[in-house]
Amino acid sequence: MKVSLLILFSCIIFLCVGQTSTDQQLANLYYSKGEFEKAIPYYEKIVNKQSVKFDVLRYVDCLEKTQQLKEAEKVLKKAISNSTDFDYSIVLGDLYDRTERSNQT
Repeated sequence: MKVSLLILFSCIIFLCVGQTSTDQQLANLYYSKGEFEKAIPYYEKIVNKQSVKFDVLRYVDCLEKTQQLKEAEKVLKKAISNSTDFDYSIVLGDLYDRTERSNQT
């Protein structure tokens, strides 16, 4: 009985880890091909499960490149409130700077 539970538990963990890995691979593949719209749902899933700075910044970049600026701002503000990392504040400032300039021209 214990062995069966151990095997079942191992399979569940393997499937959960495998899904995250697949999402990560697809997100990175679409990002590297410049297919940002396709990468967004995968990065969104990844960021909602675990907020790794690399994934958050890639997600924000995809949002910005698809003109989803309000959502990019929202994601960065959430990251700022959940972290002591100043990089998110810098990226938010850069986002404001770039969008202001594009609106003026």
